[in-house]
Parts: sequence; C-alpha cells; structure tokens
Amino acid sequence: MNSLGKLAILALAIDLTSCADDGPFYSGMAFNRPDEVAMADYLNSYGVLKSYVDRSRHPALKLGIGLPANDLTEGTGLNSLVITNADEAVTTSGLSHKDIIGNDGTVGAYAVTDLVAAAKDAGTGIFGHALCGHDINNTAYLYSAIAPIPGTEHPGTAMFFDFEAQPLGSAFRLSGNSGTATVVDDPVGKNGHVLHIKDAAYDPYPVFDISLPEGVTLGDCKTLVLDMKAPGSGGLYGQGMRMRVGVGGDYTPYNSPYGFGCQGDAWGKELIRLDFAALNLSAEQKKFSSFELAVGSKTGKADYYIDNIYIDWSVGEPPYYYTAEEKRNTLTKALDAYLAGVMKTAGGYIRSWDVLDEPMSDDGRYMLRSANNDNKADKDTLTNFYWADYLGGNYARMVVASARKYYKDNDGEGELTLFVSESNLEKNGTEKLDRLVRMIAKWEADGVTKVDGIGAKLHLACSLSAEKQKQNEADISALLTKLKDTGRMIRIAELDICLEDEHGQQIEAGAITFEQRLKVADYYNYVVRKYLETIPGPQQYGIALSNVTDNARGLWNGLHMRNASYMGVADALAGKGVTDNSIQ
Repeated sequence: MNSLGKLAILALAIDLTSCADDGPFYSGMAFNRPDEVAMADYLNSYGVLKSYVDRSRHPALKLGIGLPANDLTEGTGLNSLVITNADEAVTTSGLSHKDIIGNDGTVGAYAVTDLVAAAKDAGTGIFGHALCGHDINNTAYLYSAIAPIPGTEHPGTAMFFDFEAQPLGSAFRLSGNSGTATVVDDPVGKNGHVLHIKDAAYDPYPVFDISLPEGVTLGDCKTLVLDMKAPGSGGLYGQGMRMRVGVGGDYTPYNSPYGFGCQGDAWGKELIRLDFAALNLSAEQKKFSSFELAVGSKTGKADYYIDNIYIDWSVGEPPYYYTAEEKRNTLTKALDAYLAGVMKTAGGYIRSWDVLDEPMSDDGRYMLRSANNDNKADKDTLTNFYWADYLGGNYARMVVASARKYYKDNDGEGELTLFVSESNLEKNGTEKLDRLVRMIAKWEADGVTKVDGIGAKLHLACSLSAEKQKQNEADISALLTKLKDTGRMIRIAELDICLEDEHGQQIEAGAITFEQRLKVADYYNYVVRKYLETIPGPQQYGIALSNVTDNARGLWNGLHMRNASYMGVADALAGKGVTDNSIQ
C-alpha cells in the first residue's frame, strides 16, 4: 500500500497503544500525541536511506544530500547524516566564485582543499554546485574589475552675459543682415536687463564674444545654458535652437525652446541647455580660450528674449569607461582564473558539477537570464552578476571548455560530467525546459562544447487541494517525460517538498498534522518513483535532497529525527509504490 494507505493501519496501531502509559523515548524528542510515538517507532525501523536503492536496477544511481562545505569539514551532525545516508555530498556553499575569490581577485580555495580531504576520509563523493551562476559570485570584485577608472576632472561654471552691465538700448551684432538684438528691460518686470531679438529672419542670431577663465579651453566646455521667453509665433517653436562657434560654417541644430520645456511667452529659466559636444569641434578649435559664439532660435520672424547666458565646463581628464570588449576580456580572464583555482584545489576528486546554474530567464519572452529581465535583479546593492550580459550568449562554451581543461590538468580521471541546472522547469507546461533545450543545442553547435545533462531543481509544494495536487503530479510526470526525451543524463536536484493549504499558503511545521505529513511523504514517493520509472537507466544520474533537516519540508527534523517523508523516499528508492511493509 502507499504511504497514505498506511494511515489506516497506523491508526489501528495507535488505537491499540493509546492506553499505554509508557512508550519509546527518543533523545531530545518530545511526542505530544500517540500517533507521533507510533510513527517515530515505525520510521526508526527503517535502514539508512541509500540502502534502499536497488543497485541491480539502478547501478549508477547516486543519492545526494545538500549541505554547506563547512558541515562536512567540521564533522557536524549533518555531516554524519549525509555520510550515512547518501552516496555523495552536494555542496550548497564552499565551491562557488563568492566562496573562494577575494575582493582583490585572488584565489583562496583552502576550504576546497579541506572539503576534498574530509570527503576522502569519509569515503563519500562530492557533487560540485555550481561553477557559474548569477547569484554565486563575489560581485564586489567583479564589478570593481570593470568599474570606470577615476579621472582628474573637476567642474566649473561662469556667467558670461546677464546684460545688467550693458546700458538699456545697447545693441549686439547679429550673424546675419536682418533684425536687431537690443538690451531692454524685462517686459515681465522681474529680471532686470534682458536681450530682445526682433525681426531676425531665420539664420541671424546674436553674437557674443566669450573669454574663458585661465586654464579653461573650448574643449573643456560641456553645456551652454540660457533663459528664454518667446511667443508661439516669435521663436518658441520654429525650426529649433542654433549655435555656432567662430565665423562662417554651419549652425548646429538643437531642439526648439518648446522642446526644451519653455512655455508660450513665459520665462523658461535655465531650460535651454545646448551641448557643446554636438558642435563637432576640430582639435584646433578645442584649444581656444577666446572665441565668437552665435546662438538663438531659428524662426521666420524673431520676437524673443534671452537672459543669463552661462557655460558649464569640466577641466582635467574624465573617467575612463571600459568598452564592452575590454569588459568581456577582463571578465573572461577573471572567470577562467576562478575555474583554474577551484579545479586545482579539487585535484580531480570532484568529477561531476553544475557547470551553469539557472541560466534561463524566468520570463518566457527571453532566453537567458539578464539584469534587464530578471525579477531577482537587485541593481542597488549589486548582489547578482549576469555573465551573459558581458560575455555574450555563448558564454557557456568558455565555462565548459575551461572546466574540462583544468580538470584534466589536475589529474582528473575520465571525463568530467557537467550539468546545467535550472529551476521551475515543471511550470507553465515545461516552457522553460523547451528554451533550455534550444539554448544547450546552440551552445553545442560549435561541435566542441558538450553538456552532459540537465539538473531539474525541484522545490515543490504538496497541496491540500485534491485538484491542485493532481495537477502537481501531472506536471512532474510531463517534465520527466520531456527530460527523458532530451537523451541527456537527468538529475533531480535540490528536491524538497513543503505543504500548502487549499489557497496556496504554505503551512508552517508546527501546524502540520500527522495525516498531512503522510500526504507530503506520498508526494515524495511519487516524485522519486516517477523519476526511476520514467528516466532510462543510462540517463539516470541521481537524486539530490535539499533542506533535509527543515521540519516542514525535509526528511529529518532539526534534531535529525526522521519525518514521515523519509518513508516516502525510502520506499520509492526500493521501487515500492505499493509496499508489503506495514505498521504492526
């Protein structure tokens, strides 16, 4: 019978024993109900987990359990649990870029050396997770490696014409033959003296003689700023602002005053901002410290006012911004240095790795995960780093090639087995898996790159809604069938199952009933059994369990006492959807 079927037998056992005063006691474990006592007693009768793998049917299957590297090296209780129950430890930390690369880019992989030594002493294998991903990097180092080189420039600004020093009626010359430019009182009565440009048709603009402060040249100038007041028919719209340096030559076009934000016949304070970079100055012109400048609005019949003409500049060398190619080269070397370092310290002992972790976008409109499409992207604290944004879509080729090379260089025996691991493959009709399959095919199109397998990260939820749970199981079945059809090695990664109520809300450990734990155990059994039934032997790499001591979702609780889910996995490994075991 399946795990839920055992409930009736277990309930009978509970009824027969509920009047007893004494029961089994497990160190550190307090049982609040007779059914918990009976279940603990029953689970205690099971052997270690890996002993249930039918090696005659699944000779190469590897049962893995995830744990941080320091748990293995320091000999914690979790270390003992993994060594006893699993074929290999799956590192959840200790091997990634952020674990062994310092903020100066140096490789400090001493923890890897200790990890390998501990695994050898314990006689257990290691699955390496992961060589390249978006959230497992020393981002402080990576972003600093491509940050702009600071410059020596410092900004400055100066007012050249506010027209207060010019007497009323003073005239400024125009660059053409029509119109006038005369100093007048502000017609609004707020700004003192201003310059009125009137009847200038199209290209005549007021001309100003500019002398920059000592040490500043035209090439240092960034922006010319001025105030403007113009009616709709006198320069607000027209053909836009124009500016020219020197005598002769073409005027450079800019947006209209209205386009800069000015409103009809009202002062637009500091709204007109003309970029000197648009002038396309010659090297000789950039050396000028004094020059003639013509500026104004191109209109059929000018009738506008300007005031407060000033220039912003920046003196000194600007920051140096790396080109995309320079960033790609720098980061390629950085990633290669990490791969060389981790493979050297692993010494060929770790033969299987996730070469890429979660490369695909969660948004079906895109292929690869990117800072531009990832809802996990934290652009303020820069906690994530998206390699494809800098190295290009075929970055996987470099990672695979370097991993295989450095494995061989460091006495690796046989071929390295490399997986691409991805999450949420079971959702949305396996759409994400379809994209992943196409992406791997693209990477392998060079005839050199080889990805051995796919790791399906299964963080699942068992639903108390019968309809929803039926769909959950259908999704797992469809996923495994499609994974089988890839022809690649298939690995279930990070398997854990929480419990959700009928509304999709997760139920905390303390609120999960005895009967509900059996439902979770049954779902564990279904997933593991479906993997063994669906994936052919040559394609089976194994199953790795995650969060194993989380009392809400794991096979053990925090005191390393077995949960009901242990029964579901053990029976499935033994090929038992229907079991002869019963609770007596």
